[in-house]
Amino acid sequence: NKDGENHNLSWNCGAEGITDRLDVNRLRQRQMRNFQCALLLSHGVPMLQMGDEFGHSKAGNNNTYCHDSELNWVDWQQVAADSHGFARFTRQLITFRHTHPELRRTSYVNDNDVQWHGEAAFKPDWTDSSRLVAYTLKKNAPEVGGLYVAFNSGHTPKVVELPHWHGRAWCVVVDTGKLAPYDILIPDAELAPEEAEQVSSSCVIENSNITLWCTRQ
Repeated sequence: NKDGENHNLSWNCGAEGITDRLDVNRLRQRQMRNFQCALLLSHGVPMLQMGDEFGHSKAGNNNTYCHDSELNWVDWQQVAADSHGFARFTRQLITFRHTHPELRRTSYVNDNDVQWHGEAAFKPDWTDSSRLVAYTLKKNAPEVGGLYVAFNSGHTPKVVELPHWHGRAWCVVVDTGKLAPYDILIPDAELAPEEAEQVSSSCVIENSNITLWCTRQ
């Protein structure tokens, strides 16, 4: 289209516009979940534009103010259908944010609140070539809860070691590379409680992927 600026620092995931390619559509769904996580797992006030909660991409048009058409209209039937589970993913991620004070701080984190990791726990890789960053967030002490978040923006999977917190076990909550409803493991009408609990001490983070873990006793 010719509606907006041509200098776009964006990526079409391998095909331009609407496509039937399964690999492209799967990657686009994963990237949508990645960006939603980057927003809703950040500190501060998250700001969503209407339609972002269900993937209203406007077909990639970055300047739609002049369109009074289906390109701009919000299709509430699409929200209700939620064929890819993205609206559910957003809804559950917002619920998770509401129930975890670590994500709703009113002051900046310090070294007592956040710890950085790489493929090995407590060993972050800050080099220019690294495409993996992970961190843990806690409230006041590990025994009262905590979160582990890992971003892999590279094109190859990574095996990461989860940090050992005495008396706590890590349970996966989000894996943006999984199909719904297994992309966010919070029990609801789509996911039984026994399917939602996965405990581990390490995990594989697929390429272009974000994972979120929380601790329990």
